[in-house]
Amino acid sequence: MAGNETIAIICPNCEKPSAATVVGRRKPDNADGVVSFLWCSQCESGIVAWQDLDFYFDKSDDTPVASLGAPLVLWPEVDRPLSSAIPRDLRDTHLEARKCFHATAYSATAAMVRKTIEMMCADQGVPDGRLVDRLQKLSDRGVVDARMVEWMQSLRSLGNNAVHAVGSVAKADARDALDLAEAILDYVYVFAQKFKEFEARRTAQSERRAAAVAVPSETRSSASEVAAEESTQSQNSRP
Repeated sequence: MAGNETIAIICPNCEKPSAATVVGRRKPDNADGVVSFLWCSQCESGIVAWQDLDFYFDKSDDTPVASLGAPLVLWPEVDRPLSSAIPRDLRDTHLEARKCFHATAYSATAAMVRKTIEMMCADQGVPDGRLVDRLQKLSDRGVVDARMVEWMQSLRSLGNNAVHAVGSVAKADARDALDLAEAILDYVYVFAQKFKEFEARRTAQSERRAAAVAVPSETRSSASEVAAEESTQSQNSRP
């Protein structure tokens, strides 16, 4: 296998399509995939990739046959994985935008970023209307703030230009569009939820502290009442 098998991949080192040579593989224990060690044919740099391991049955004799999925680059690190708190379809669409970028298809990157924003609006309950109006509705509802709307309007315009072939999209603009879209998804689905959880914990802690302070006060009050009652009984029992 080593030295003979090749895999089609966009090299993260030189950012060019490459028939990378497989120089080795390792399967971690209890893992449903393998780590593949590759060598780029373009820039002669190393790549570490993950490949899912699937099985299917040969129709001729029903024997299981192993199949490896498309390589996912682990090193050098290309993109930060999106949080699982972001809906799967949004993550998949943003991943498509990333793939377009690494394939140097920058206009397609901008178009996919715009699609990501459109899908986010639909997921947040604003599926119809012009995108500019949908973004304003999200702002009015407090889903995003004014600065986020400004960002998304810029992404919308860039996506419009890409879809209608109004000039080409520069690499730097496509990279910024990806980063801004990622920040927006994190804000709406990750940070907003983390803030809610943070506030809930603080509220619970405050309630526990208030309860802890109230208990000794009640205990002291009960003890005073008992002492007063005992004093009254003692006075009544005197001749």
